[in-house]
Amino acid sequence: MNMTEKQIPWYFTPAVVIVAGGIPTREATAAGLYRRGWAPLVVLSNNFTPNRVRELIALGARRLDYQGESRVVLEKHAVPPDAIVALSVPVKTTEAELRVVAEAARARGWRRVILVTSPLHSRRVKLVWTREASVGVEGLVALVKEDDFAADGWWRKRRQAEAVLHEYLGLAAVYLGVSKYFN
Repeated sequence: MNMTEKQIPWYFTPAVVIVAGGIPTREATAAGLYRRGWAPLVVLSNNFTPNRVRELIALGARRLDYQGESRVVLEKHAVPPDAIVALSVPVKTTEAELRVVAEAARARGWRRVILVTSPLHSRRVKLVWTREASVGVEGLVALVKEDDFAADGWWRKRRQAEAVLHEYLGLAAVYLGVSKYFN
């Protein structure tokens, strides 16, 4: 099922959106949804590239930014280049990212999108989409299956404890309206 944006009927879900982070598992999940015909397009946001990553690219130690890496993973998972929509506005937070995605969806006349994220990040994605981005666009959340987060004993593992803290702080920022990169 390979349609151009102009051929997509209103009742289809026109796009699978990879919520930034989690390369390559979110891309693999999105590619699977694409291949099964859930949507004819896959959207990549433009996750802000920090200076340290730009420096590595300039030095030749790293070849691509985050969006470029996501594109390569999608193509390796059989998503054709013409089915990938790469958004150009760089974003630093989930709030800003979902706002840009919603604006792009509305501009294209899309009525729904599938948002691919991890189980740990899903609550914040749903909250942000519902409160800040969803006007006129329904957002369905699809979870990554190969998530390496261990629900049992996460507090004993530093990286997982940091991930939980990050999500709770992100939720608090959304509820309090204090995310510094939202605007």
